[in-house]
Amino acid sequence: METEGFIIGDQVALLNDSLQATDTISAEGKLVKISGISEQFYPLSLTDTSICNKYSYVRIQVQDEQSIISGKYIYSATSDEAPKEIQIEKDKYSFVRLENYNALSDTSVSCDLHTPLLFSNSGDNYKGLLKLINNDIYQSEYPYLELMANAIAHDVITEINTKGDQLILHIRRTGKQSLANIVIVIKKDALNGYNAEVKSIENLR
Repeated sequence: METEGFIIGDQVALLNDSLQATDTISAEGKLVKISGISEQFYPLSLTDTSICNKYSYVRIQVQDEQSIISGKYIYSATSDEAPKEIQIEKDKYSFVRLENYNALSDTSVSCDLHTPLLFSNSGDNYKGLLKLINNDIYQSEYPYLELMANAIAHDVITEINTKGDQLILHIRRTGKQSLANIVIVIKKDALNGYNAEVKSIENLR
C-alpha cells in the first residue's frame, strides 16, 4: 500500500470516521502520510454518480491527527510504471507519474483527470511537484507539470540531460491521431522548489 501522497486542492474537507467534515486544509502540494484506503468508491456529490466522479476515501495523518479525505484530492505513485531515474555525477534524479484515487481503470474513458509529475533530487533532498510556468508555447490552468496518461494522450519520458544548472526533459506524447516531441526545462526556484517550462513542441503527425 502507498504510504504517502500529495494533497492538491484548496479548502479540502477533512472528515471524521462518520464522514462528517470537521475542518479544511489548504496545503497545495503538501506531502502527507497515508494509513488507509477504502476498497469501495464513492461519488463526490450525489448529483453526479458517474465513474469519473467516484473516488476512494483515504485516511491521512495531518500533524498528529488522523483524518479522512476524498481520493480526488490526494495523489500517489499508484501506477505500475517504474520511476524514470538518472544519475548525473553524484546526484540522482527521479521522475514518477502520480494519480489520484479515482474509480476509473479504463484509460479509454475520457475523464478530466490529472497526473502530476513527482520529481526527486538526491543532491538537495528535494521531493515534490514541479510548478508549471505558462508561456506562448504551452499554457495550462493546472498548476503543475503533468505526465499525461488518459484517453487524450499518453506521455513517455525518452531522455533526461543537463545544461548548466538546468535539467532538460524530453517527452514523447502519443494521441489517437497525433504524435509530438516535447522539450521541458526544469530549474530550481527559491519560492516554489522547482519549476518547469515547456520550451518546444515538435508535432510529428
